[in-house]
Amino acid sequence: MKIATGRLLILALLLVGCGQYQYASPGPGTLEVRLRTESQNIPYDSLNTFLVQLTSLDAVRSDSARLEVYQDIAAIRRSPSDFNAFDSTAYDSSMVLGSADAPPGNYVGLDLIVQPVGEVVLDGYRDISVVTAPSFQSLVELRDPFKIDESKSTIITVTFDVDSSLTKGAESFHYLSDFYISSIMQR
Repeated sequence: MKIATGRLLILALLLVGCGQYQYASPGPGTLEVRLRTESQNIPYDSLNTFLVQLTSLDAVRSDSARLEVYQDIAAIRRSPSDFNAFDSTAYDSSMVLGSADAPPGNYVGLDLIVQPVGEVVLDGYRDISVVTAPSFQSLVELRDPFKIDESKSTIITVTFDVDSSLTKGAESFHYLSDFYISSIMQR
């Protein structure tokens, strides 16, 4: 009987001692990426349209890990989406390209895969084709460091310089992506 009780006591001590250890893991922060359009040559007008397709948006951490940023926090994948660079929300920096819960840490920048779609429509009726060079790369690497903190929102505004991106040709616009990070705000 003493041996059974001794074994039971040893088993109980082993089970109590084998519990999981406590550790603290930081909660996520929120990353939101917005678009701002900048153009001196083509003013904002509701009749103007220039569609650009966003296929991928990634935040790149300092350890080279990538965070995919979808259209919104509830999304489970990113579908290619078109945005009108001449939309009023793009001119006032309120067009959201994507948002995500993000692990806290230091990030080196954003990677976007963007390309023009179709043509530029000016004044509602002038259709001007957009062409890309054979060497055109749709990957845009934006390197401007930012930090994600636990339970805080980081809002990054990416500016699309239309005047630098569209060069007038004889009968078309030649396209070369010109995006840059113009603002990083944390709240």
